[in-house]
Amino acid sequence: MSKKTKIIAACTGGCVVLLLLIYGIGIIYFSNHLFFRTTVNGINCSMLSVDETIAYLDEKVAEYTLYITGRNNFSEEIKSQDVGLQIVWDNEIENVVERQNSYEWPLHLLRETKYEYVYTIVLDEEMLTAKIKSWEEIQDKKRRMPKNAKIGAYSEIEKQYILEPAEQGSYLIEKNVYQVVKEAILCLKSELDLEEEQCYLKPRIGDEDEKLIKTLNEMNRYVSTEITYGFGENVEILNGDIIHTWISRDNYVVKIDEEAVTNYVKELSRKYDTAYRRHDFVTVNGETITINQGHYGWWMNRTAEASELLEQIKAGNKSVRKAVYFQEAASFDAPDYGNSYVEIDLAKQHLYLWIDGKVVLESDFVSGNLANGNATPEGIYPITYKERNVTLRGTGYASPVSYWMPFNGGIGMHDASWRKSFGGDIYKTNGSHGCINLPLEIAQQIYEQVYTGMAVICYYSNCD
Repeated sequence: MSKKTKIIAACTGGCVVLLLLIYGIGIIYFSNHLFFRTTVNGINCSMLSVDETIAYLDEKVAEYTLYITGRNNFSEEIKSQDVGLQIVWDNEIENVVERQNSYEWPLHLLRETKYEYVYTIVLDEEMLTAKIKSWEEIQDKKRRMPKNAKIGAYSEIEKQYILEPAEQGSYLIEKNVYQVVKEAILCLKSELDLEEEQCYLKPRIGDEDEKLIKTLNEMNRYVSTEITYGFGENVEILNGDIIHTWISRDNYVVKIDEEAVTNYVKELSRKYDTAYRRHDFVTVNGETITINQGHYGWWMNRTAEASELLEQIKAGNKSVRKAVYFQEAASFDAPDYGNSYVEIDLAKQHLYLWIDGKVVLESDFVSGNLANGNATPEGIYPITYKERNVTLRGTGYASPVSYWMPFNGGIGMHDASWRKSFGGDIYKTNGSHGCINLPLEIAQQIYEQVYTGMAVICYYSNCD
């Protein structure tokens, strides 16, 4: 064997002996020490004996501090001595060491070993309670109650209801605080956030409450309505500034005051209806007279309009609207009968047909018999309808006519082929039952130019 070979063999043998020596020392050492990379409840206790581990853990517990934070820069700390914190041993450390196979210690050079709950941590609950009660932030004078999110007042600037967000307050729930603090201490946690642990009293109704948001949206849909009524040159706009005064709420149930809607329509009707009201009229001779009788004019169907308006509000519609009418006139602007109408001067027994502001036809006629009390009444009336070839019937008579144009109940204009003359004083003793009797050709021409709803204005002029 060469010298070199002898040296190599000697070194190899020496290494083996050294390794066996180290291995043997490790076996002896780890027979009463914890392996490398060993943690007990998260605390590194590598290579410590049982007594060292206990002393080390006792020291950690004695030095323990829990840092607590919360809202409004709240901070407190609880030290081990504040709550009488200590470890109660139950021989678990000894058992852990005894269960170790010290012959396997080299395997634990890289392998982590974790042990949990090999000891019990206890605290004095009365001391903990007293400590928590000593905090200013848990006193009633410092705790601020949370406030629920709610629907605020209608804003005439925003044109809607505004959600008033919930206020979280700073009301700590003492029993919750006690529980989470106790658990943190027993687990030796170093930090605790009371807000994360949900220790604060929450608002019952938050900003995202589905029922609240649904109610808010419903109310804002109503006040987003904008209905523009046109009455000729006059305009009435109904929007949230008015509608919000009609809205009430019982928790999550929104109601619109239907009576208020009805009253609004009623006021529009009172303001703009012209039927059954006084009409000033300028006669063909330029005389201004006042006509107090008759039902011609705008006559709103209040019930139907209120019902439709309510639906418009519920839908939040924006529209230009014409109301529902029992009867319409020619114009919203004065005069409401426009510039096409029939003018009947009962005193002079003369009729004028006006079309677009011009007299296109005039004629004598015979009206109701004054002698027997059938005088044709004054007033302004709409033509109810017009019909051809009708037999007019009454007590003691049946008169066939070719052109029939009623305007005041059973009173109307029609041809009277049985008469040979018209006008003058005939009506005083030999007049009709109230109708306007016309020559056939005149009745035909009038029939062809008038329409349903056209005004017929009857009056007795001053014949002097």
